[in-house]
Amino acid sequence: MTKSSKKRCVHTVADSRLAGLKIKELHRSALFIYRTTMKMNTTKNIYLSIADHQVCIDVCNFKSDICIGAYCRNFLTDNFADINLTIKCFSGLPNLNLTEEFCLFNAEELNDAGFENKWGVYKQNQNIYISAVLPQNGSVILHLVSESEMHLFFEKESLLIDPFLPPLGPLIYYYLASFNKGFLLHASGVADNNHGYIFTGVSGIGKSTMANLWKDNGAQVIHDDRLFIRKNKEEFFFYNTPLYDDDTPKSAPINAVFILSQSKENTIKKINGAIAASKILANCIQHPYDEKLISSLLDTVSKLSLSVPVYELGFYPDSKIIDFIKEHIG
Repeated sequence: MTKSSKKRCVHTVADSRLAGLKIKELHRSALFIYRTTMKMNTTKNIYLSIADHQVCIDVCNFKSDICIGAYCRNFLTDNFADINLTIKCFSGLPNLNLTEEFCLFNAEELNDAGFENKWGVYKQNQNIYISAVLPQNGSVILHLVSESEMHLFFEKESLLIDPFLPPLGPLIYYYLASFNKGFLLHASGVADNNHGYIFTGVSGIGKSTMANLWKDNGAQVIHDDRLFIRKNKEEFFFYNTPLYDDDTPKSAPINAVFILSQSKENTIKKINGAIAASKILANCIQHPYDEKLISSLLDTVSKLSLSVPVYELGFYPDSKIIDFIKEHIG
């Protein structure tokens, strides 16, 4: 359940799934731990590839252990070149006065495990800060220094600190996408014979059901709830982000987008222009307090809706929907 004040912020259902995992279980599944001690002046930065974006976790100024859970381990990379985002970790909180007058949005989320994730977005002296309270690490502050750099401050020097646990991980993915002219979409996505299909809609509409039907038919599921959309060269692709244990980076080109609805019989209708863009936009994960990011999102979604066919798809949840789709879109 979510209580919010200020402007409304759209979250992902997938985030709540990960938030619902027990913290101890995530720590037990953490297979990659890097020790940093200022005294010995030894450091080992961590590099991940997320949606073909290179992310560096810089621990040069950090005194605790960074723990990367099993859900992230296959996203680790040894590609140190062309870093898109550097996240510098620090021990201790900065001296900031993040009071209500600077708050753009705040939320209190109670996940399935009973942990309360509190976080808020603040703007002070033209700087954006995200303040959060994590069950295992106390208060944390994420400072958006630029489109390619973030500073992450932890109050507690805990035994294990995972910078990608909710709400931090989903927020980092959101800004990584937004700052690179991409976006996150509530959707499932499958790859079938070099064709990529996206199925989007409101929670409970059947995104995971659709993904499983395609999986049973031999297709690869890229993700069943949250997709990272971006343009790679001249073509739009969709990617998964770290969420499930032992998941691996996956992607596919976008050949069609389907707006789902439940129906007693299978129906399909092609939509175009502003209608198509608005249907996709309604299911995007977005923080509507930043005009620049909203403008970039609108531009990217418009280009996507002009680049690939978009359909309204009413479906009955059985395997016949797969042949129905293939017959109607060629």
